[in-house]
Amino acid sequence: MAKKVTTIRQRNPLHRTPLLGKGAAHGKSKKAVRRGERVQLARDWAESESVHRAA
Repeated sequence: MAKKVTTIRQRNPLHRTPLLGKGAAHGKSKKAVRRGERVQLARDWAESESVHRAA
């Protein structure tokens, strides 16, 4: 059985390299920020409900 000869494809020089796509500012993802806001809103709401019930 003959071996397959693979050729290395040349990358598009006008496109950025995949390694450059990994570099970015460290921080929370947008999903994590949205979830944190929802959790905080629920906490504030629960706290205000307990204050209204006590009064």
